Amino acid sequence: MSTPLKRLGQVLRPDPQPDAPATQARPPPPNKHTDKVAWNARLEEELELKYSSGSTPTAEKSGKQAKSQCCHDHGFDAVSPDIGRILDALVREEIVLANWKALSVVKKRELILEGLYRGSCACPRESSRLDCPELRIEGLTGDGEYNLINLLKQILARSPTRNLASLEIFEYTHPAVDHQYKCSPDAPETLKASLKTAELSRTFCIVSTLIGILQAYKTEFPTNASPKPRDEVPKASEEKKPDGGAKSPQVDSLRFKNLFDNSERCKACHKKLNDNFKWCTRCQVVLYCSSECQEKDASAHKKVCEKENSDKPDATPTFIGCPAPANGYVRSPALWRQIWHLSKPELVSLLSSYHFDITPGRAIPLVFDISQRDPTHIHFHIARKRAMATGDLSAIYMMCALAIRHFEQFPSGRSVMGDLVRRQFEKEYDVVLTPEAFEQAGEYEPPTDKEITEELIYLMLRQFRADRVRGERSTQVER
Repeated sequence: MSTPLKRLGQVLRPDPQPDAPATQARPPPPNKHTDKVAWNARLEEELELKYSSGSTPTAEKSGKQAKSQCCHDHGFDAVSPDIGRILDALVREEIVLANWKALSVVKKRELILEGLYRGSCACPRESSRLDCPELRIEGLTGDGEYNLINLLKQILARSPTRNLASLEIFEYTHPAVDHQYKCSPDAPETLKASLKTAELSRTFCIVSTLIGILQAYKTEFPTNASPKPRDEVPKASEEKKPDGGAKSPQVDSLRFKNLFDNSERCKACHKKLNDNFKWCTRCQVVLYCSSECQEKDASAHKKVCEKENSDKPDATPTFIGCPAPANGYVRSPALWRQIWHLSKPELVSLLSSYHFDITPGRAIPLVFDISQRDPTHIHFHIARKRAMATGDLSAIYMMCALAIRHFEQFPSGRSVMGDLVRRQFEKEYDVVLTPEAFEQAGEYEPPTDKEITEELIYLMLRQFRADRVRGERSTQVER
């Protein structure tokens, strides 16, 4: 006799379906490194299945405000410098719109496929592309709202002056996906953080893909080489090592001493500077012993300073002596990260000439001994300025040689620092440092008196700020 509970169980228990076909597991996606076409086709098929309905709701205004508040509440604005540097590299990339539009559809599809592959390799979360309905070849090559040109224009619209000096995080929006990141104000904090991470990863994926497309375009259609600065500098022979290294150019010790002494004198009265010296905040290479001398020389210096610095774009972030990029030269995100390191208002950044990443969260600074007025650090800074401004390969080799030589003084740095230094320079300047490339780099031009004097003044300003930081620290300790 069956009880009511047993009969209820029989009703709720589904009848067995022996003839029902077993569900087959979906095969893994193709290898993107060996078959880009099949890999992309698989992802575009999944994007089509996910967003083909067209019935997804759009994000409301209140939702956007909630997203912005969520971002600042959970500290995700710390990601802004990284995205900002990538966007800056993207905005400054030279791509002639007329030339792009003149390309055939087949060539556009080839370049966009290559860009999708490069972006996937650079993006930390490959699955983020499934949240990017914009990243489909057909849409990027077409004339719709989310084609390549319009996606680039969104970045330019964010910062018309191209300095990208914004405190807001840049985010790509799309009506088909914005609702995915909405949550109620009472949602758990972990959920809000997870949604914001996914949203930032989506923008990162799109930006990485756009950079990949521009890199593929530039490789296919290279622009003219960037003009070399310092046209007045005469070429001179430079001794080269057979292993592809570079020897520091020789500077006469008396010449260096005279330049050092002159750099420590007031521009107006030529007296020796004291600890309360003043300087021009625009060019940062003219010093005065007092406010009276600065006011006396203001009218004469203003004409020269405005003429020499009128074409310099805003640089964010920047450090004392940071050069503006030359026309046609695009700094990589890794190089912007280096500039960000050197721009920190911390004592180690003020005293360091460079930072080398040991691990993702740890960097070792390159600090030269300046107590003996050794010109090595001045040579390094001049090479750094040339490399950051134009990507001069001979200057990159000079920096590499001087950095490796410095770390070889310490037993712990002999084994690993050479390879680490080379790899980082290769990543930051998008070059390959080999003996063959060194032979093609050309001769390293010896520093001019003007370059040496400027770097000596920059050194004094950094030392001045470092002393101020030390003083603030000691005051805090006494309190």
